[in-house]
Amino acid sequence: MTDLLTALVTDAANEAAVIAAGAVAEARRRLYGPLVVIGPAGMGKSALLSGIQDRFLAGGGGHSVEMLRGAALVEVMSGAGGRAALAELREHLRGVDLLLLDDVDAVAKLQDLQAFLHETIEARTQTDRETVVTLSRP
Repeated sequence: MTDLLTALVTDAANEAAVIAAGAVAEARRRLYGPLVVIGPAGMGKSALLSGIQDRFLAGGGGHSVEMLRGAALVEVMSGAGGRAALAELREHLRGVDLLLLDDVDAVAKLQDLQAFLHETIEARTQTDRETVVTLSRP
């Protein structure tokens, strides 16, 4: 199996992100609070998250990872379950060992989802669980 983090093309612009991603993937505790990766579309942020997930799971130990795109959060919120579905999702996300949130720009104008992410990340930080977030702009 190819290590996606090793396969990424690294240069001065992304070297720190790749190094931090490798540290997250190999750790079994929170190193950052959370790790936030910012860059324009098409620069490899989603590939970076996939690499973190693959390496983290390859470490064994039955650890759990959840990767979730911002657009999926919008779908959960607007779906039939609405707030109840978000509450259930929040409890699930609080318990996974590593949470990878991709393209959270999708929730930029949705205060309920911003609050959801803040509360979820804060709860994870308090229980020493790592979270990685990607955005296309600060």
